[in-house]
Amino acid sequence: MLYFIIFLLLSVYFYRQLYALNKGIRLVRNKKKLHFLIIGIILVLFTISVYALILFSKSFNPIKLRLSYIFINTLLCIYLPLFFLIAFDIVFLIATLILRYLIRSHVLLQSIRLKLKLSLYVLLLFLLLYGIVIGKNIQKVENVKLSFENLPSNFEGLRIVQISDIHIGSLYGNRMKLRRLVETVNSLKPDILLFTGDIVNKTSNELDIYPDLFKKMNAAYGKYAVLGNHDYGDYAKWDSFYKKQAETVKLLNYYEANDVVVLKNQGVIIKNGKQEIQLVGTENWGLSPFPQYGNIDRALDRYGDSGFDILMAHDPNFWGSEILKKTKVELTLSGHTHGFQIGCIIGDKKYTLAKLKSKYDSGLIISDNQVLYINTGWGVIGYLGRIGIRPEITLIELYKK
Repeated sequence: MLYFIIFLLLSVYFYRQLYALNKGIRLVRNKKKLHFLIIGIILVLFTISVYALILFSKSFNPIKLRLSYIFINTLLCIYLPLFFLIAFDIVFLIATLILRYLIRSHVLLQSIRLKLKLSLYVLLLFLLLYGIVIGKNIQKVENVKLSFENLPSNFEGLRIVQISDIHIGSLYGNRMKLRRLVETVNSLKPDILLFTGDIVNKTSNELDIYPDLFKKMNAAYGKYAVLGNHDYGDYAKWDSFYKKQAETVKLLNYYEANDVVVLKNQGVIIKNGKQEIQLVGTENWGLSPFPQYGNIDRALDRYGDSGFDILMAHDPNFWGSEILKKTKVELTLSGHTHGFQIGCIIGDKKYTLAKLKSKYDSGLIISDNQVLYINTGWGVIGYLGRIGIRPEITLIELYKK
């Protein structure tokens, strides 16, 4: 209901903006025709939105889901800039009240306002389209070098490649991009390959596009993964509990067929000669409304945390709530945030929209001897683009301090 109220209010605003624009450039001179044309455009957009929501909520078919994403992003590109135009109107109104004694021509003010709003809308539309067509396809390798006092000497120079949030359903049909991911990972020559969750958007049917994605990736000490919030089938409506369970089993079988070990609140020992480190993986744990399946006590129950530990936890909030100062786990790797897929990099600092929601948004966070690294994801969800936050593959090299 809230969605339709927002859509209605934005549509009224959209109508007024198109009407004002036509008044300035006179594309349609007949007011009645203009009225019906704008109403017709809004009705088409409304029909698209309803159809997209029905497709997304009821369909399990990856192609139909992909179609719903395209429809939703069409609406996003048209309507999202309107929020900025509304903010612009408020600022312009305040500025007009201040400057009305300097600029007395009401017509001139309205002309300036119209041109600025049109320019802003075109700029925002361009950025959104750029992110969809180009931004999401320019992947980047982040090289992170970390030093720890208690790293066993045999693991000096250990190369960990982390990828996260592939969201393969958003890439349906784009095999070339997935092949490029495989080639890049292998070119980094990882000792360990870690995937920190969210391989799908909704259901495991999406995996049919690339049944051997991880099998083509090579890592000397093996390939490991944890489940993200999208990997449990929680975003689909199931006829029964057993069908949902079967969905999870199918996804786990996919990993097994690709020689990937999924860690579900458990740890494994990785040996090099007589020395060893522990790799731990927890199930997804998030702040409300996300479920909290992760359990660090159970994950550390078998081997403890007395040696050097690397933890995979999909949601970085798990680190702040359950790991930091409560365990001695040295290195935690997470994903989940995507950096909201919009942000910028200034110098060596990354600023993302995700920062508005959580202090754990992206990159490296260090607290005493505990380190968290948040990968901003490789795929996309919701908005099918990336602006300033490129698809990330992380190469982490470990050294002894």
